[in-house]
Amino acid sequence: MNNHRKNSVSRPRGWAGAALLALSLLGGCDYIAEKKLSAGESTEADVRRYMGEPEMIWEEQDGSRTLEYPRGPLGKETYFVVIGADGRYRSITQVLNEENFRKVQPGMTRDEVRQILGRPGEITRYRRQNEEVWSWRYLGGDTRTMFFLAHFDQDTGKLKRTDAMQDWKKMGH
Repeated sequence: MNNHRKNSVSRPRGWAGAALLALSLLGGCDYIAEKKLSAGESTEADVRRYMGEPEMIWEEQDGSRTLEYPRGPLGKETYFVVIGADGRYRSITQVLNEENFRKVQPGMTRDEVRQILGRPGEITRYRRQNEEVWSWRYLGGDTRTMFFLAHFDQDTGKLKRTDAMQDWKKMGH
């Protein structure tokens, strides 16, 4: 690395800077993956080459597999990639959307919610309320940065309720 070079673009430094740079590049990888992958032709190895290692792999009853690629906590997308029983790429879906949020209903378990939305960007525990709150950052229909919140009872692990709110940090402050 050449430390003598000066740039007019400021860059974050150190570990935090490297992490931010890596996170910013992940979204680009997903775009490239969508363009490079071909349903029925590309393999799971191709998916991993373009998108990296999945956070979770869900084994489906029909022999297919769903690979989970969350882009949080700062990202606003989570991708599910379906690999057929034959090992071929079938589809990629961005799952943080209103349709999937409506599927999340009181009484569901943490695993059931995760199979719809993927890993949350953040988990916060509130002892006094006996709640564990999972949050996902997403882009609302009018391009506002939003949070979808799932409130679980800590004792039963069952979903109590959901909320959505605007990311106040992104409101021009």
